Amino acid sequence: MGAHLETEKYLDSHPGVFTYTSVRAGIYSESFPIYTTWFDLQNPTDEIMIPHSGGGPGVAWAKRDELGEATARLIVSYTNDPAKFQYLNQRVLLSGPREISLAETVDILGRAIGKSIKIREISADEYAALPQNADFLTYHGVNLSKEWTTAWEAIKLGETAVVSPALGKILGREPESFETTIQAMIK
Repeated sequence: MGAHLETEKYLDSHPGVFTYTSVRAGIYSESFPIYTTWFDLQNPTDEIMIPHSGGGPGVAWAKRDELGEATARLIVSYTNDPAKFQYLNQRVLLSGPREISLAETVDILGRAIGKSIKIREISADEYAALPQNADFLTYHGVNLSKEWTTAWEAIKLGETAVVSPALGKILGREPESFETTIQAMIK
């Protein structure tokens, strides 16, 4: 996000003044509704209308709890031995274990609930006009649905498809798959 990049730029422009680690948390697996027009596993629709075809590149979904755990482990690692902390004055990307296209994401959701779901690509203006977006994308009285359409441009550019081994390395285990996280959400 822009504010995060500006913060990193500020930190970089003041070498030696601040000690920092910039944790770049990947897109939460549990946030899939934001990218699927508020798809609800308990009340599923047959069609997801987004300004994207569903083709790659996709998203390296990461479980929110694991992102939190890894961030906590980084803090503990630093406080236990600052001299050996390997991410000092660096950025660390915590992403899921593999990149999944939006089409595959929708297929995973469909398999989890036993229903065929399709993506219908619509224009950014059509997406912004969907009534459910106003319900979820209004902040302090301002509907940000149109601004949100830039997320699909970022996905198309591969900004959400970067897979890093750091999450698994910090956790000491393979991160949970998107499929497993979704299955657990149904139970």
